[in-house]
Amino acid sequence: MFSIDERFELLQATSAFTRLLALDHAWTDYLQRVEGEVPQSDVRVLRRLADEMDALLADSQEHADRMQQIFAANRGAVADIEARIESSIDLSDEQKRQWRALAEQEGGIVALARRATETIHRDAPSAREALADKIQTIEAGGFTPGDIPQSFACGLGLGIALGSGAGSFWPGVAGGVVIALATCNFRF
Repeated sequence: MFSIDERFELLQATSAFTRLLALDHAWTDYLQRVEGEVPQSDVRVLRRLADEMDALLADSQEHADRMQQIFAANRGAVADIEARIESSIDLSDEQKRQWRALAEQEGGIVALARRATETIHRDAPSAREALADKIQTIEAGGFTPGDIPQSFACGLGLGIALGSGAGSFWPGVAGGVVIALATCNFRF
């Protein structure tokens, strides 16, 4: 069983991961809709978005490291998350089946949790570099598509689902599972 301190830390991580994905969605959605040169007033907002996302990307490495420590120390409690996901009324039977398949593909939920935190830790620096390049291109009057790498989004979705499951935050469980199923359609 996770301690209250561990639950708090896991929910802090899931909150940061969720915020990062929400800001990335705002960034990506805007860049998909803009036609022509980005107005300077919007460039300033995109810079603020990029700065916030960069800080969250940096924090995500620390959150992933701490999640990995907590999950490693609580393997039985991690396994219990799977039962919570299976009993969720917020997920369809098909989503639960796909989640099981994803976990089995990685060798079980404990291995899936380890892989998720490793992916976040590994991919955060390159996601930060890509974001810096994109905002520089935009500030120079160029255009670039948005979106963080799919493997990183997959790791975040898994982290949200597992961290929320550990913290008994059911909206996060369902949201994290849906994100993971949408982005983890490949091997890490």
